[in-house]
Amino acid sequence: MRFEGRLGRAKRSQARWGRAEPGKRPAWPPKPVAARTPGGRPRVLVVEDDAPFREYVVGVLSNAGYEVCEAGDGGDLLEKIADVATKDGIDLEPFSAILTDVRMPGISGADAIELLRSGPWRHTPTIMMTAFSDSQIRARAARLGVAAVLDKPFDADRLCQVLGEVAPVS
Repeated sequence: MRFEGRLGRAKRSQARWGRAEPGKRPAWPPKPVAARTPGGRPRVLVVEDDAPFREYVVGVLSNAGYEVCEAGDGGDLLEKIADVATKDGIDLEPFSAILTDVRMPGISGADAIELLRSGPWRHTPTIMMTAFSDSQIRARAARLGVAAVLDKPFDADRLCQVLGEVAPVS
């Protein structure tokens, strides 16, 4: 199955969301399980096209106790989800939370989240980051069920506070 939605087919990304026995439909949506590492740390996907800023966010979250995966744009986000889904199976939420920039080349963070919301990861908590906050971005985020919109620049304490509300470190 491909990631498809109102926006069309996502480039470079495919995922198998499970197969059912002939004549039966797979359980939909799969029961989500909080994604944690074997050591109990929450797993977070950070999606940001500005490499220095992404490194800053990854450093802050790693120091705060999160296991962090990185993606450079919305297409890369969908690939990471597909890779984890193929490896871990559909009964696991691949990430405890997704933290994504809104505006990126290719598939934007908002477009990628819209595609994810049409699949089994519709309940994965998402936080959007933007340097161009306006009422349209906030309205779209609300329609997509985004937990929060962080205005850039933000400090490490604010980032950890907002992420801790949706994916707390034990």
